[in-house]
Amino acid sequence: MKRAIKFYNLISCGNSFFIVDDLKSLNQLFSREINNQADGVIVLTNSLTADAHFTIYNKDKSRAKICGNGLACAAFYLKKIRKIDKEIYTFLTDNGYYNVKISDFVEVNFPLPSFIYSKNDSCLINAGNLHYIDLVNSFSTDKMIKMNEYFDDKINIHQVKKIDETHFKYISLESGVGFTKSCISGAVSIYFFLKNEYGISGNIFLIASGGILQIEEKDNMIVVRTEVDIVYQGIIYES
Repeated sequence: MKRAIKFYNLISCGNSFFIVDDLKSLNQLFSREINNQADGVIVLTNSLTADAHFTIYNKDKSRAKICGNGLACAAFYLKKIRKIDKEIYTFLTDNGYYNVKISDFVEVNFPLPSFIYSKNDSCLINAGNLHYIDLVNSFSTDKMIKMNEYFDDKINIHQVKKIDETHFKYISLESGVGFTKSCISGAVSIYFFLKNEYGISGNIFLIASGGILQIEEKDNMIVVRTEVDIVYQGIIYES
């Protein structure tokens, strides 16, 4: 008899992920579900130094170093599905250790990113993954697609539009995925860019099609607050 493997679908700020505990289920998930229903697959395995080892695969099956919305979903999964009841969850990722706090919101803590370059109203930032930020007066998805082609789909592209001193709208084109409803590591990069180049401080709100992210810098970390929902549980069978 074929072994049944459970998977769960969780969403953070519009970004949808399948979470599994078994690498063997990846091919079945990609072939049956991923193209239509999720932005990526998260595999959580045991770790001696963290609550879980976190690995994420994009829609095109490429492996990403880090994903903020994915970390938020992973922490919520440990709390609600695995019943690991604690306040702060630590994950070992391909980019090192990350902490996620669950209180009224799910708070993902990112180390400060770094500039690769900054020129006028655009920049390239390393926040674990590479992010190109463009501050614009109006959004242009055509321009984003051209930038994505220029970078050979190797980096994440974001356009940001200012609403007022604390509210900004943004859209994201993510490497290996396409246009997404939000991107937390992109939001971290946007915050870092606005803080260093335009002097913003304190809390800001980044508005994407998937929802609103609240961001601030605290104790030399960038903290992003989001909300997570469990959508459904499914079963796949080992081939």
